[in-house]
Amino acid sequence: MKFFNYITAIPRRGITPAVLICLGLSGLGCLAIFNATFYLQDPYEHLLHQLLWLVPGSALMITAAALPSSWLRTLGIIGAIFFYILLVGAIFFGIGVDSIRGLLSWRGVLIQPAELARPFFALVLALALHHTRKHRQDWFLGSTIPFLFLLIWLIPLLSQRDYGTAAVLSITFSLVFLCLGGSFQHWIGNSLASLPILALVVRFGSVGRDSLNSLSILNQSFSSQTQVSQFQHALASGGTFGQQLGRALESPLNLPPDQDFSIFAALGQSLGLLGLTSLLLLLMAWVVYGWRNCGRIEDEEETDIDVFRPAAIIGLTSLVAAQACLQLSTNLGLLPQLGLQLPFITYGVNSMFSVFITIGLTESVIRSRLN
Repeated sequence: MKFFNYITAIPRRGITPAVLICLGLSGLGCLAIFNATFYLQDPYEHLLHQLLWLVPGSALMITAAALPSSWLRTLGIIGAIFFYILLVGAIFFGIGVDSIRGLLSWRGVLIQPAELARPFFALVLALALHHTRKHRQDWFLGSTIPFLFLLIWLIPLLSQRDYGTAAVLSITFSLVFLCLGGSFQHWIGNSLASLPILALVVRFGSVGRDSLNSLSILNQSFSSQTQVSQFQHALASGGTFGQQLGRALESPLNLPPDQDFSIFAALGQSLGLLGLTSLLLLLMAWVVYGWRNCGRIEDEEETDIDVFRPAAIIGLTSLVAAQACLQLSTNLGLLPQLGLQLPFITYGVNSMFSVFITIGLTESVIRSRLN
């Protein structure tokens, strides 16, 4: 009876205003995908795939938002261990597709543990910083131990050349660590000490050896610069108010229809500067919403407050924010290709599930703090 009551309460507890806004953004993403692929022989193929993935993704987000906060610590540990094992397994037994590694491919969908592990990384990071909260200013317990936790995750990511996820996790770790009162000097020192280790992993990693192939790098760089130029041209041709949806003519040229460049470029060409600005403001509103709910963290050595919840909110919110900022920087040519996707907008199931689980877990933590 209790289980039945819990199941029936999931929609009431899990469908929050933030969840509904995220579903609306995902609907805009479906429209953006159709707008970028309307010229293909089968213009509905990518749209139908995205809508098909949106159904279980929405269920995951609503279910995660309805989870009791008392489950999150255990869920974080179990999920982190499970996906870390899959992440390491992808190095030795995975499938490589366009410099991306996954465990298996099913009907054209590559399952990527690196993407799905992100929200669980944030939960375990919050738990680790909660247990070391009384040693924030201690070099070893308060700083080195958390950095070792980050290194454990970065090594398999860099071994398989997933620089995008490595950057997202590094930014998330830094924000949570510093916001919880970690020493900036310790952060600088441990970051510099970690660089030689990470450089050796990239240089001699079992999967990363070919990443230093000069011809491969030149080809990828040329392709990326060409796509960036066409992306910028598409945005410029959209003007202030954009063109009519379904008339984005830039994507048929040389931009692959299922890639971030073509989808976001076609959307920018159709919606114009005002439309994209509204989209970016909604993404910024999510960040502000999450950070405003973190609450005030008392900076006292002897405090016994629960740091897990605000740390989890900061970490989960930062995951989405960092992914969006890095992906937009890549599109604008400010950063090299990192293999990231724009949350809610671009095509793909792994990123969608990862972001939806992140949003749901954030709502669960926020609800527990408000209660």
